[in-house]
Amino acid sequence: MGEADGRIPVTEDMVIAALLHDTAEGKGGSSRLRDVEAQFGAEVARMVAGLSDTFAEDHDKKDDWEERKKAYIDRLEHEDEDVLLISIADKLYNAKAILDDFRVIGMAVFERFKQGVEQQLWYLAELVGAFEPRMRDDRIFKEFCSVVRDLSAETEIPRLRCEQS
Repeated sequence: MGEADGRIPVTEDMVIAALLHDTAEGKGGSSRLRDVEAQFGAEVARMVAGLSDTFAEDHDKKDDWEERKKAYIDRLEHEDEDVLLISIADKLYNAKAILDDFRVIGMAVFERFKQGVEQQLWYLAELVGAFEPRMRDDRIFKEFCSVVRDLSAETEIPRLRCEQS
């Protein structure tokens, strides 16, 4: 199909998984993941599972936010490259949207989240650290790092230890 960064081939299954990445953690958990597998196949379901930070059936009964995020970050070290590429693309989009909105409405952008600015910046900085060992030379990693660094600088809450240019 193509290559997002010249190194990891982008497949049709990856595109489908990217579109469905929130289905299991957003609502339905493991049963929703089984639906994904039945409709789109085992590879798509594997990627969606790798992109999920919870498989709780009830959206309101998820584990603590910080516990879920720490577990997800730890898991990234072992995920396949296709999952890493989808994940970093999703996180780049989210971070860019936050930065763009921050530049318009300031700190009010963080009122959209159950977790505050400190936790959001912690999570983004930890993601940079998780992606860095395997993706440091990829253009998408460098862009993600740059956006997170800019967000950290503009909020004046230093979090990022990224030295990428």
